[in-house]
Amino acid sequence: FRSGKLLASIVGNVNANQCIYLGDSTTFFSNQSGINQIAIGINALNKRTYGQLNVAVGNNALSTLASGYQSNTGIGGDALRFLATGENNTGLGYSALYGLTSGSNNVAIGRDAGLYISGNQTGNIQNLACSGNVFIGYRASPGTSGVINSIVIGTNANGVGNNSTVIGNINTTSGVIFGQTQFPHGLYWSSGSIASGGALVAVFGSGTILSGNIASEIGRAHD
Repeated sequence: FRSGKLLASIVGNVNANQCIYLGDSTTFFSNQSGINQIAIGINALNKRTYGQLNVAVGNNALSTLASGYQSNTGIGGDALRFLATGENNTGLGYSALYGLTSGSNNVAIGRDAGLYISGNQTGNIQNLACSGNVFIGYRASPGTSGVINSIVIGTNANGVGNNSTVIGNINTTSGVIFGQTQFPHGLYWSSGSIASGGALVAVFGSGTILSGNIASEIGRAHD
């Protein structure tokens, strides 16, 4: 720090309580008060006039967060940069949840995680609003706007909508699950038949095997 920069940061936050602010002085002129907050980096928590339990580490992290919101964590340059209204969001990685402007209870881990609507997005269609989601992996994305309660895991993985889980991307060719696996709502094949070239096999108890067109026999998803 240059001493003038550090002094300006302190003077601009005379009502701060148990806070750490390290960065360019312009970062903290508007951050007039706060409780248990950490801001490290140019423009980190720049717009905050009051808040608590927010952590911003990296240039422009949480730089747009409005007054009155709490418990957000942005670690990495531009992480949660445009979040204005929302709580309990965590973005770890460069540009994680970069475009999100409103939403709560989201977790994004990885560079550009939750940034775009689509994981392979090359334009600028950003994810602006969502809540209760988990995005893990480079450009793991919701797949559509306004998604609620989805889990998306994998590089360039795309979600499929509300209340859904996606593991892997379109290039994934196999998967392995060890241990007992439960399907509380049964097994369901949406087309009602085995996909061309594929196979669906269900094993019940000790050795009872059903295969072929078994959707009508074990489909319980909509019962």
